[in-house]
Amino acid sequence: IEMMTSLFFAKEKTNKIIKAIIFSTIINIVLNFIFINLFLKISEVAAIMGAAVATIISQTFYSALLLIHAKKDFGIKLHFSHLIKPIIASIIMASVLIIINMIVNMNIFLGIFETFLGVIIYFLVLKIIKGINKEDIELIKNTSKRFI
Repeated sequence: IEMMTSLFFAKEKTNKIIKAIIFSTIINIVLNFIFINLFLKISEVAAIMGAAVATIISQTFYSALLLIHAKKDFGIKLHFSHLIKPIIASIIMASVLIIINMIVNMNIFLGIFETFLGVIIYFLVLKIIKGINKEDIELIKNTSKRFI
């Protein structure tokens, strides 16, 4: 997303970003209202998950709008097939973490551990389904060296 927003800024088409932000923010507010109220009937934890789901959906709309505008304005091509493997890895990772949360009482240490476990599961699944190659792994290593 950052790369695309930088492209829009560089080409002085910031109005596209602003419209996408406004649209996704409205979606987020509406979905938060619906999901929090709906899931609050189950539990407070479910309401928090509802807010998270609302945010994920609104961010997906934001990304999709930027992709649509990038394709239209700059001729950038992104095929849906490029997104399938990361989506599969995300679903498997989320499923494992949800199952863990059902079994274990969460605390701060388990939350930190679960975050690292989620990253490991995600990249492991990507590797298994060939959604990541050696160049991607090198890019991740080089990028992570900046933060360590």
